[in-house]
Amino acid sequence: MYWNHRVVRIKDKAFPDEEFLEIQEVYYNEKDQPCGYCDPCVGGDSLEEIKTQIERFAKCLNDPILDSEIDFVGKLYDEVDDCGK
Repeated sequence: MYWNHRVVRIKDKAFPDEEFLEIQEVYYNEKDQPCGYCDPCVGGDSLEEIKTQIERFAKCLNDPILDSEIDFVGKLYDEVDDCGK
């Protein structure tokens, strides 16, 4: 399993006609399918670590947007249940 930052389209069930984009930590299963995501935080032990996170955020803007209701359905990983939403 591995992860990277990706932009994910999120829909709030309380407001079904609204959607917004979030940068998330996206986890992938052994088939390289997105299988879960969780909110990243910007923080670290040094300014260099924070700088690296911000650079990763900027890089993910070049990748296709993932859809929370389509790209993750039925692909949650079984061995770890930390961040699957």
